[in-house]
Amino acid sequence: MATPTSADLAAFTGKELNSDQATAVITVVAALAESYTRGNGFTAGEPNDAVGAVILSASARLVED
Repeated sequence: MATPTSADLAAFTGKELNSDQATAVITVVAALAESYTRGNGFTAGEPNDAVGAVILSASARLVED
């Protein structure tokens, strides 16, 4: 799984999202995930499926609030 996109996040939440806001949220969550895992689970900056799923679900939690 590549880093989720704003379209992925909108599909996951089932809501229409501001693309710029969604992209910003995903960028921050992905950076947090990469930092927390110290790069494990990432290849050339792209997360593996498990980490990508965490990025997507954590991003959804942020845009839902």
